[in-house]
Amino acid sequence: MSEPFRLRPGVTVTEVADASREAVERFLLLPPAKQELAIWLRGSYRRATSFVPHSLRSLTPPEQPLAPSDVGDVIHHAQCAARQAMAAALSPGAEGLARSLPPVLKLAEVVDVFGVCGFAPVDVPCCLADRVLALIVAEYLTRPEEFIENAEMLFPVRSAGSGVFEVTPHGGLVRREPGR
Repeated sequence: MSEPFRLRPGVTVTEVADASREAVERFLLLPPAKQELAIWLRGSYRRATSFVPHSLRSLTPPEQPLAPSDVGDVIHHAQCAARQAMAAALSPGAEGLARSLPPVLKLAEVVDVFGVCGFAPVDVPCCLADRVLALIVAEYLTRPEEFIENAEMLFPVRSAGSGVFEVTPHGGLVRREPGR
């Protein structure tokens, strides 16, 4: 694994994870309107992806504009993908979560001045659903227990068992019991 990126002094891993969570929570409440999506992308999403070095971020090439009639469908699809991934994280075993993710998510390992490690989403050109899933996975890998608590507030009914996992040195996910 490559060396983690050092966050700017004064920025903590917790702040990075909070920004990802806030962006996801705002996205899940987003009405299916082009202007609202643009505000979210320029606001919450940009803040959540602003912690990594510019060299990792996309230069945001011109993207094909969405027809007004397609915006609602794209937002709805991404919200469904986000809810499915969060619900899968609450289920025992990593298989459901792994199946709900795209083949590649761009995340950067980060470390703050206190030596705390975590993950930050990287803004790269991709579909809206993949951008939101990167936010979810960044928080999940950074602080799984708190992610589970936050997700349970959105999804109060869940099956028994732990949905907490940690990353192996080879990039896989392994189940971890809460409190360990």
